Amino acid sequence: MADPADIDRQPPLGFFNYAGSFLDAARHLALAADTGELRLRFDAPIYFLYSHALELALKAFLRAKGYAAQCLASREFGHKLGVLWRECTKEGLSTDPVNDAFIEAMIDVLDPLAAAYEFRYLKIGPKQVPQLDELELAIGWLRAAVEPFVRPAAPT
Repeated sequence: MADPADIDRQPPLGFFNYAGSFLDAARHLALAADTGELRLRFDAPIYFLYSHALELALKAFLRAKGYAAQCLASREFGHKLGVLWRECTKEGLSTDPVNDAFIEAMIDVLDPLAAAYEFRYLKIGPKQVPQLDELELAIGWLRAAVEPFVRPAAPT
């Protein structure tokens, strides 16, 4: 039997699947708010779920590239979407130039808000946030680019 201390409790595929769960929850909440099934005073919970899905997808890629989970939780990376994105692109993550620019634009807008926990805790004042459908599109492209790195190859 394997030593429990030797088990990777934060594997790349786990990060990726966790990102998918946050993305699914964001989609569900956004749809319910859009149809009027759910009335929210603030849309911060939806943005939190989307931005966390984005963060976890980036971290899934870096885990697949050998980065330790502890490293990704450090102050160097943490919730810094821009830092994570730049590290991913340095490690070879790419969709195509247009999609990459679009993903980067979404990250540039979300990064200061995510790093300052503005989707988690009330901070009044104006904020620039992307449209939810644009954010959804960017995360979809990102996840499609990350997936081949985290899914085990099918036996031939």
